[in-house]
Amino acid sequence: MSVRMDHQHITFLSDDGACEGIYAHPDEATHVPGLVLCHPHPLHGGDMENNVIRAFAAAFTAAGFAVLRFNFRGVGKSTGYYAEGVGEQGDAQAALTWIAAQPGVDIA
Repeated sequence: MSVRMDHQHITFLSDDGACEGIYAHPDEATHVPGLVLCHPHPLHGGDMENNVIRAFAAAFTAAGFAVLRFNFRGVGKSTGYYAEGVGEQGDAQAALTWIAAQPGVDIA
């Protein structure tokens, strides 16, 4: 059985500017669990296009999750600069806030 997924490029605000992301939601699904995926260390080439992050996003979306993968500050089209892991925690919190506000997504 194949599951159609709706993908959209999004931008959300963090404390240091804007973060880019890709949001995937199973088509026609309501009240699905939400998941935020964070990429590997940005100073070592990590970004939301990492093959493991992409595979997890596809697998969880196919399993019925709404998934947001995003680039931390200073990576890809996300604004700002690397902040020694401290500022990146704010990016992750902003990503959780964004996905929790999406219609039909349940965050526990």
